[in-house]
Amino acid sequence: MQSEALEAAGLSRNEAQIYLSLVESGRLTAHTLSKRLKLPRSTVYSVLNVLEERRLLRREEVKGTFWFRVDNPDDLVRSIEEEERALALRKHAASRLAAELKKIHRSKSYQVPKIEFFEGKDRVERFLFANLPRWTESILERDRSTWGFQDHTFVSEFGEWIGKAWKVMHDDNKIAGRLLSNRSQVERALKNKVVRREVRVLGNEFNFESSIWVLGDFVVLILTRETPIIAFQINNQTLASNLRVVFRALYDAAGTLD
Repeated sequence: MQSEALEAAGLSRNEAQIYLSLVESGRLTAHTLSKRLKLPRSTVYSVLNVLEERRLLRREEVKGTFWFRVDNPDDLVRSIEEEERALALRKHAASRLAAELKKIHRSKSYQVPKIEFFEGKDRVERFLFANLPRWTESILERDRSTWGFQDHTFVSEFGEWIGKAWKVMHDDNKIAGRLLSNRSQVERALKNKVVRREVRVLGNEFNFESSIWVLGDFVVLILTRETPIIAFQINNQTLASNLRVVFRALYDAAGTLD
């Protein structure tokens, strides 16, 4: 029972047996411990050296013979406390090192782009509905905004999805929609009807014939003027981050939809 408790306190089985024998007997030689515990003498000496290094026992030389004894069992607690302090220092050093290593560790920040392709209105619509939850989650982890430009014909083709998307993203999760689009009757009809949908235009000379969105770590491209309608999705944090900067600059330079 006591031997098991010593093992639970961090001693090995042999260390616990030898330590307990010394506590019970007062002092013993390595030879006596070897015979009593039926352990090789080399093992006994190795364990005694470890316990002595941890200051759990004391070595005494009497007429050329080394005796070993335990002076104070409280040294067990002191030894564990010293180990805890050393562990805390190692943990602190490891945390600081990990923070520095993250700055130069490419594998975490670099992500091989995952590209998906969808063809036909039905497949594109299923793709839009299926990905809405993870786009929303990814946007919330970034800047809580959707960015990009949108061909107004997308609104005509996928009005049902837009209603669902704006409820989930913008009504339920308070995500802002900051998009560029064309001057059109469709966009004018939507103006001020959807909360947090803030569409701007660059100028009459610009006419977007496709839609490109940045949704968190996802970049989505949709061509609704093509037959069949097609969509691409790229899942890449670096690409999305760079495009987000570009679209933010364009958005800031754009004018309001009149």
